[in-house]
Amino acid sequence: MCGVLASAGVGASYQHKMDRQLYGGAITAPIPLGYTDASTLRQVPDEQEVWIDNNSNTSIIIEVLQQPTATLTDDDDMATVHWQSLAHDNDAITQTILSTYTLPLTTTQKQQQQQEFKVEGPTIVIGHQTIAKFNANIPDTVLIQLAIWRIPQKNTDLVLSVNFPIKQANSNNDNSQSQEERDPSTAKKVFQDILNGLVIKDFGLFAG
Repeated sequence: MCGVLASAGVGASYQHKMDRQLYGGAITAPIPLGYTDASTLRQVPDEQEVWIDNNSNTSIIIEVLQQPTATLTDDDDMATVHWQSLAHDNDAITQTILSTYTLPLTTTQKQQQQQEFKVEGPTIVIGHQTIAKFNANIPDTVLIQLAIWRIPQKNTDLVLSVNFPIKQANSNNDNSQSQEERDPSTAKKVFQDILNGLVIKDFGLFAG
């Protein structure tokens, strides 16, 4: 099938990454070693895999979701439904979609598909959401990188979201009304690596 980080102080954790066994090994994906499995810190729903980097307030979330029940005419419509759902879950104050497009599977991902199950996508949605942060005077502006793979025979969408705050309250001033801007280049690279490296090993993960 075919993730993120702030630029300052996170380069080493990104450079060292490994394929992680997700959902008990049903899916593998390259996750930087600097990220923590959130299930070791708090309860995570069974349909999610959540990895966080506290140094950059960045999260990688992979979800197994039932396909939207509404009749959708194209991939862009489907992607918008997932984007809106994420904005709702985030209690986003504002939201802006910057781009939507669909990529082909990589050669490796095509080879590792089981022939009886077709995987479509991924469809990519890139945009910004402003999200209120606990105890912050002003909301963060978060870069959302979203990818959706469809498994029609299983009535399932596999959804990846990588969330990176590109503007957040200045950490050097507790009462700050200003924001610091942050470089998303490493975040984009981590997202791209997961797009290229995520592989479904066991389609039995999806109820169908």
